[in-house]
Amino acid sequence: MPILGPSGSGKSSVARAGLISELAKKPLPGYKKARVAVFTPGNMPNYAMAGVLAGIVSGESSPLAKADEFNEGLKKQNDKGEFDGLTRIAHIFPDIHFSPLIILVDQFEEIYSPRCEVKERNCFIDNLLHAASEGGFGV
Repeated sequence: MPILGPSGSGKSSVARAGLISELAKKPLPGYKKARVAVFTPGNMPNYAMAGVLAGIVSGESSPLAKADEFNEGLKKQNDKGEFDGLTRIAHIFPDIHFSPLIILVDQFEEIYSPRCEVKERNCFIDNLLHAASEGGFGV
């Protein structure tokens, strides 16, 4: 679900201080506490997402090897030509059926800067859309 508004209107504050803190107090119905991946995409959004996911899985603050592994997984297409790496990564999270993964991409518009390659951008968006359309897995 996007939070829309002009630059400087407090979208990040609403998401980080409002939504995330509320989820900590009141989990989604039918789930235990959610795991929240918050990051800004920069010009390498797949790697940014891989890094935050690797940190959640490993419990480390700088899990470089796992981030590299996840980044490669995000960039691979399945037999149908879909970027389903985020879905595959989420499925290895312990208790994903009870503790959903919520991804907050702060400053999403960064993926449309000239520094972010079109191929990288499309892969990132396709991973997010594939995971969002995957039903019943808490992703």
